[in-house]
Amino acid sequence: KSGLKKAIKINDNEALLSTIRGIFLLNVSENKYYKLNFPQERVGNITKISDTQFYVLSVSGLYFYDLKKNQYRKIFEKYNLDESAFDGSYLFVTPLKNEIYVFKNGKFLQIISNEEKLPENIGKLKIINHQLWITGKSGIYKLKYVEKNGKLNFTYQNINVSDGLASNVVNDLAETQNNVYAATDNGISII
Repeated sequence: KSGLKKAIKINDNEALLSTIRGIFLLNVSENKYYKLNFPQERVGNITKISDTQFYVLSVSGLYFYDLKKNQYRKIFEKYNLDESAFDGSYLFVTPLKNEIYVFKNGKFLQIISNEEKLPENIGKLKIINHQLWITGKSGIYKLKYVEKNGKLNFTYQNINVSDGLASNVVNDLAETQNNVYAATDNGISII
């Protein structure tokens, strides 16, 4: 009844569950879940900072959540935040439209807008080999970034069917030590 959206593993025994009614803690050994102190709103994504700290994307904005203290704090108000990726320093967040918000140490840094050649209909964000990989309907975009004077500068590379993808519509990415796998609407491609 809680409308499970996603889960993120905390340790071998626990996971955080994002739902349409907030965040829950699942304890696998007890086979129980517990409602955590968080607004009763749709949570789309949870990004792990450490074993007890998380970034939480919801319909009303970006939150910092401390599991040990069971406390939350709103960092950024923006409706319908959808996907995120965290590299240990930078948090990249996308709403349902084509732009990416960049945060450093929980503070807003900048917006990467669609005028800067982002893919149409951003799907997933993932950090692979210190680059931001973005899926969409026009393939995969790899953004290589470096901070200069308090702002990220970046270059990008587009990977699409002309580079060997099974389709330009890429739904998800997975990585191993040697390969990146792209789940397209026409099969899986190895990059």
